[in-house]
Amino acid sequence: MRYLIFLLSLVPVLYFAFIPPAQGGIGGGDAHRYVFLLFGLFTPLLFLRTQLWKVWLGLLILAGAIELAQEALVAAELTKYRVGAWSDWLVGAVSVSMGLACYDLCRSIGHFLFRLWGKVRAGKVLYSATRAPIITTGSASISPRIHPSPLSGSIGEEWIASTTSM
Repeated sequence: MRYLIFLLSLVPVLYFAFIPPAQGGIGGGDAHRYVFLLFGLFTPLLFLRTQLWKVWLGLLILAGAIELAQEALVAAELTKYRVGAWSDWLVGAVSVSMGLACYDLCRSIGHFLFRLWGKVRAGKVLYSATRAPIITTGSASISPRIHPSPLSGSIGEEWIASTTSM
């Protein structure tokens, strides 16, 4: 099923990559940027068990194959509107890399939030009187509570006196 979804997403890309601009063909750096950024973001979702470097390599090969096919059509004198350019491939490669980096970042944030939610449900995250979560990690705990400014009121005067007397 995932191969079918990938092929169905590839059909409009190939269609617009090879038809002449007068018939609605889309080309150039902007099209490569957006298409391969989206491929970089969503292809790993279709192939979850595939390592990211393999997805990256496959999408780079796809971008290169499109450019080579466009150049082959020009060499065979079948079209004069589509010219394969390595600069387009480079834009596609950078976009794929950015898309995969964004995917990996979102996946890492999701894993962190999932682990945090598991700790909350297991009771390993306590709440202080100010309702700021305190995450217990063995003997130490981390509290993101907002502390009063050391320069306000009597606390500030005590803090300044303790730090300047050192």
